[in-house]
Amino acid sequence: MISSPEIAYAGMRLVLGVRGRLSGEEIAGRAWEFLGLSMESGDGKASWLGDVYEQIRGEFRSPLRLASLAKIAGVHPVYLARCYRQRYRRSISQHIHELRLGHALSQMEKGMSIGEAAMEAGFSDQAHLSRLCKRFLSVTPRDLGLN
Repeated sequence: MISSPEIAYAGMRLVLGVRGRLSGEEIAGRAWEFLGLSMESGDGKASWLGDVYEQIRGEFRSPLRLASLAKIAGVHPVYLARCYRQRYRRSISQHIHELRLGHALSQMEKGMSIGEAAMEAGFSDQAHLSRLCKRFLSVTPRDLGLN
């Protein structure tokens, strides 16, 4: 069973890439992303940036605001956003969406309905989950065969 929403999301991207017949280079990139997340120790991050990262990972199902995350880090919100994107190669909001999506897909895999999984993961409603699933994975939850 997959324990991390980030790993679940990366794994789903890899599987869909193989199914969608992406180029070998694109599949390799997704495979490295998946492996990197699977083996990541979390060491070597700037302490304040690591604090924000852990805050997001721990509370992604709750509403998170850039200003409150910046306050935790003790930096300006614009600086936080820029540093976060440089370090993690995604925006804070994209990371939150990926975590929520991975969590929702995990819950649906366990048998939870799409609507329940959406609310459990922190989405405003089922349609929000479906839109982001379509945007990030190019398929809907129903296309994946999950409830």
